[in-house]
Amino acid sequence: MKPRVEGLKSRFEAKVEHPAEQLVAYAEGHGIDHIVVGHRGRTLFERWLVGSIARRVLAYAPYAVTVVHPRA
Repeated sequence: MKPRVEGLKSRFEAKVEHPAEQLVAYAEGHGIDHIVVGHRGRTLFERWLVGSIARRVLAYAPYAVTVVHPRA
């Protein structure tokens, strides 16, 4: 995975379990103090389903969390 911003480091890992719990556990285990989560739900059901991961990350994380939505 090549970063789009010069000097920005990124890493890819695949985990099996609940996404929100894995994101928070990974961040805690690697000294990460800010996490960015995407939210792309379009219908009310999709917003509830997909947004639930972002909401759980917000609830579990003891540090800064930013939720972003793609441009319409």
